[in-house]
Amino acid sequence: MGVVLTEDEDKNILVDLVTTNPLAWLVSPNLVDATLLPLLPIVDDQQNIVAIEGHMARTNPHIKTLETEKSATILYKGPDSYMPTAWVANKRLAPTWMFSSATFLVDVTLLPAEKDTQEHLKRLVVFMEKINGSSWSVDSMEERFEPMSRYVIGFRAAVKSVNRRFKLGQNEEPDVLKEMVAGLMSADKADIAAWMKRANGRIDW
Repeated sequence: MGVVLTEDEDKNILVDLVTTNPLAWLVSPNLVDATLLPLLPIVDDQQNIVAIEGHMARTNPHIKTLETEKSATILYKGPDSYMPTAWVANKRLAPTWMFSSATFLVDVTLLPAEKDTQEHLKRLVVFMEKINGSSWSVDSMEERFEPMSRYVIGFRAAVKSVNRRFKLGQNEEPDVLKEMVAGLMSADKADIAAWMKRANGRIDW
């Protein structure tokens, strides 16, 4: 029987997905303008992702589209892996693929004021440094920060809806899950193995 995530578990996995995989696609409805960017999620006290911040080069033609078309989609993908049947004892099982993803529908507001963009850049650096276990600050750039920041423009995307997909073995039997995780570990894929264990926390690992 599959494991159904609680609402809190679902929220926490979604937040982990966007914070540990911050490089995501911002795509406009014309499907021509699509930019891969490091993004900063804004999370409220209830673990809801209410907005997503980012920035792009002012020379990026995508900006022209965002000036008139606010609606956009943000696409995140976490670690993934093909799951060969060779990893499990029951050879009647078909191979499959494990992954996690999230699609956010957003309304984008550009931040043309230099101060707003600079504040975003500071927040993003703090976020990125924290998840990478370091503590560099833009203050280290001294007088270079302000002129360099003028080459980019920040934006804030208000989240309208989100569609998440966590295919992490919730429908597998416990013994099969353990075989799959062991296979992932032997294949040096500890990242997706950890996600599968996280999504199936009721199993005695």
